[in-house]
Amino acid sequence: ILISCICLFSVGQGSWLHICFVFFFLLCLNETVLSCRTLFNELRIVVEHVIMKPACPLFVRRLCLQSIAFISRLAPTVA
Repeated sequence: ILISCICLFSVGQGSWLHICFVFFFLLCLNETVLSCRTLFNELRIVVEHVIMKPACPLFVRRLCLQSIAFISRLAPTVA
């Protein structure tokens, strides 16, 4: 994030104020991604808890577990 701001300033495309706004926007975007990841993690935990109850039909349990596994494979790795 900081490198992109420095590059903008070094090529003469932005003022200090412009660089500050870009930096702030990118920091907010990063916070949004982290909160979204937390939200989906909590949703996964709740779904796993509900489908492990004996009243849940087996085909629903399998469908949910396969869906969770597929979506987890698509998710980017956490650094």
